Amino acid sequence: EVASGSLEVLKRTILRDRNHVSVSFWLCFNECIFTEKFLVDSAETCRKYDPTRLVSGANCMSDEDTLIYYNKCGFDFYTMHPYAPTTERAKKSAKILNDKPLLFTEWGGFYVYNNPHLLLDFMTDFYNLYLQNSHEGALAGSFLWFFAELNDYNRGQPACTDGVLHEGIVDKYREHRAVGDYLF
Repeated sequence: EVASGSLEVLKRTILRDRNHVSVSFWLCFNECIFTEKFLVDSAETCRKYDPTRLVSGANCMSDEDTLIYYNKCGFDFYTMHPYAPTTERAKKSAKILNDKPLLFTEWGGFYVYNNPHLLLDFMTDFYNLYLQNSHEGALAGSFLWFFAELNDYNRGQPACTDGVLHEGIVDKYREHRAVGDYLF
């Protein structure tokens, strides 16, 4: 069974890494289809083997499903991957997912790659959500997808060209990329 194997991998990962100071929380899944039982079992696994850290999952569900499932399994905070050509999805998620902290665990990608105006829109709106602490929406943090370009032959355009995923803020040699008038 896939679920039991996944829980075993989660357990082993926690046992291996729980003493690393760089681990701040556990994510039980990444953008996958799951059952309610798996969510509950994965949260219990995290808490059994490391009761000191927060637990959640890397999410791309609808806001409505997120509210239901994250609360049923007792996750400590919401996550969302607001990949979109505008910031509206991110702002909507922040407004709906407001009864516990919200992290955008991935954002950016090909929508903002070589689009400095949209990148600035996202950064500005996220900053405003950080400052805001109300039922109109709030944001506890975010993680840009991703730091450095890498070789990837599994994705097609627009994300990849000639086997390189070009969405990083630095190139694969760790040199800063210029995007419009900005240097990242």
